[in-house]
Amino acid sequence: MLFSSIRYLLFLTINVLLYYILPDRHRLYLLLASSLYFYCAWDPFSVIWLLAITVISYRAGLSLSRSDDPLKRKRITALSAGSILFILFIFKYLDFILLRAINAAGALGVHLSADTVTGILSIAAPIGISFYTFQSLGYIFDVFRGRTEASRDAVKYALSIAFFVHIMQGPIDRSDNLLPQLDEHHDFEYDRFCHGMAIFLFGAFKKVVIADRLAILVNTVYGNVRDYRGQAFWIASVFYTFQIYCDFSGYTDMALGSAELMGFRLPENFRRPYLATSVTDFWRRWHISLSRWFRDYVYIPLGGNRCTEARWALNVLIVFLISGLWHGTAWAFIIWGLLHGLCQVIGKYKARLSSRIFPTEHLWLRCFRIAVTFLIVNLLWIPFRVNSFEDLTLIFRRLFQFTPKLRIDSLGMVKEDFRLSLVLILFVILTDAVSERTSVYGLLQKLPVLVRRGLYMLCIFAIILFGVYGSLSAESFIYFNF
Repeated sequence: MLFSSIRYLLFLTINVLLYYILPDRHRLYLLLASSLYFYCAWDPFSVIWLLAITVISYRAGLSLSRSDDPLKRKRITALSAGSILFILFIFKYLDFILLRAINAAGALGVHLSADTVTGILSIAAPIGISFYTFQSLGYIFDVFRGRTEASRDAVKYALSIAFFVHIMQGPIDRSDNLLPQLDEHHDFEYDRFCHGMAIFLFGAFKKVVIADRLAILVNTVYGNVRDYRGQAFWIASVFYTFQIYCDFSGYTDMALGSAELMGFRLPENFRRPYLATSVTDFWRRWHISLSRWFRDYVYIPLGGNRCTEARWALNVLIVFLISGLWHGTAWAFIIWGLLHGLCQVIGKYKARLSSRIFPTEHLWLRCFRIAVTFLIVNLLWIPFRVNSFEDLTLIFRRLFQFTPKLRIDSLGMVKEDFRLSLVLILFVILTDAVSERTSVYGLLQKLPVLVRRGLYMLCIFAIILFGVYGSLSAESFIYFNF
């Protein structure tokens, strides 16, 4: 049940209507039942692991709240967090470890069958497991630290983990955000409802019209890398840079909009990342909820920046290595994570030198930094997108081997769609540039009601007329794979 599907729109409409009709306590049961149904619609078997992780973290919170013994509290935290990480490890990393062990054994002359391992581990990882495991772990750590009180209401806690608007791709919510809101009474508020609708529509536009259209060219080039050189890879890399942004931020907008229709506030997950002036700044703007999770539960416990510069650099590299592994076990993800970490370390020393040479921030200098950061991030998306390590090395070998003439239709996209894609990319850039100064929704609110409604209708018609559907559609969101 994709957020961009008619089925989800009907599902959301029914939930919003019933939510405002039912009494407060029944609202929670409605949303929990709807959330479990939403998740089961993807894979009924996966709900077992969702419930298992929810029960483990819920019971851990209760046990921590009943104990004042520091040693016992550490044991509870270690056991519960270890159990959740073990489940995540089984689904996402065990096959990677075993297959590497088989390859290593083969190099030593001990030949084992990889088919046996792949057959045993052929069960796909539950969708969203990386997101709700991190959210559950964050809850356990927060209760352990005394940052939040343990929830004693099983229904509320289960809903905070399984809430259908964020279970698949986040944002990874903090225990002190959504849980308290489940105790609040939400009356229907027209302005908030309109704001939620506007956010949802813009998210749907970014996903269906922009991301899925860019995916046509991206999938063609990255699926046949041996057929292309130079310009094709640069075009595909830029298209993918905006595809993944519009795909993921589009989902986030639809999640935030869906929640706001019922009066709930989810955390911001994107803040115009391609206007960042450094890779460090990029990570303050991209997938913010995940970045904060790593900061609070990995980076700071490792020592953060309260240590020697060498140890700080190591801490950063460890965090980004884990970030790469969080996305997947392919070597390309590991390389992607380590390169981002390396850029952070180098960026710290570059910033010191730059501040001495240019003590005042000029507009031209800011634009230059944005352009350089975009180029770096764009190149680093290549290992994130490739289908294999061999494809990665081939792309970088041919990246500057330009062909005399490149036909756009050889990239799997007709010229009209290619021109429209360029216009849509420019639209994203201009929208983000305006949002850097002021709220776009705030500007819309200043317009007459009829004009505002006309723009909303125009957005709906654009989604219907220019959206990519059927066999050309990307079908699902990119981060469903993680």
